[in-house]
Amino acid sequence: MARSEARIFTSIWRDEDFLALPPSAQRLYMFLLSQDDLTYCGVMPLRERRWASKAAGLTLADIEQDLKALGGTAYPSANPDSDSRRTPFVITDPETGELLVRSLMRRDNAWKQPNLLKQARESAEQIESPGIRRALLAELQRLPLDESPSSQVKTLVAEFIADLEQSSPYPSAYPPRYPADDPNADHDSDPSANGRARARILRTPISGPPTDMSAPPAARDRKLGTRLPADFKVTPEMVAWARKNAPHVDGKRETERFIDHWSEKVGKDGRKISWIGTWRNWMRTAEDRQGPRDRPGALNRSQQATDDWTQGALERAAAKEGNR
Repeated sequence: MARSEARIFTSIWRDEDFLALPPSAQRLYMFLLSQDDLTYCGVMPLRERRWASKAAGLTLADIEQDLKALGGTAYPSANPDSDSRRTPFVITDPETGELLVRSLMRRDNAWKQPNLLKQARESAEQIESPGIRRALLAELQRLPLDESPSSQVKTLVAEFIADLEQSSPYPSAYPPRYPADDPNADHDSDPSANGRARARILRTPISGPPTDMSAPPAARDRKLGTRLPADFKVTPEMVAWARKNAPHVDGKRETERFIDHWSEKVGKDGRKISWIGTWRNWMRTAEDRQGPRDRPGALNRSQQATDDWTQGALERAAAKEGNR
């Protein structure tokens, strides 16, 4: 079910981490919260190109930079000082084309309503990113269950957590992007806490994935392929191939369709081994779709065939008349 509203607490304007964000990143955060494809578990498709079209002058590069700011990776140094450390507001996985609004489950309070909690659990089954599943697991473990008198809610949350724990190959503790000096301190910033005290969780050193919650490129299964690169461009060699193999196709227009289609394709279907090969197949299909009637010269050939048939019919009628 698509969302029709977004909820955010006014306390966000007292959150130091949020106030430290540039204006464009703050706007993007509000924008993400108001999207109708944001599920109740806080996950949505990663659609940078579509988002860039929602404001005049906004570019794909702007969106990517703001996502880095929201993800805590837009720093001038790989190891910023303690004053520059920020907890991620969103977590993205370009490999699977997914984005998590990290604190949505706790902020939105949908978890307090059994029906919405069930929807969140069902939508989480579709999450492909291991990193996002782990982050969501950590957020569920931080829910203030004592605020809900419902035993059904507590049971559903426990089952939800069990689902994610079974599919998580790493420890369930949420790995901070920049390790805290005190492993038992809760440095997590919650822009939606609304002034309420939150339960502290013990953080213990863990071994597992890198802090960006993705496996090193060398460790990935190459057979899974990759998502369409944001800077995908047609090379002169590809143009030459298209002129020979798809001469009746508007290459520029079809390439735009190709990019729009695959950049918004989520999940495993959005990954390919060879994007050049995928583009070629796309162009072949476009060429086949043209059909003989749509190709240059086809109209003349069709008209000539009609004229020939008409002339033959007239000659046969004349011959028949002459034999009477």
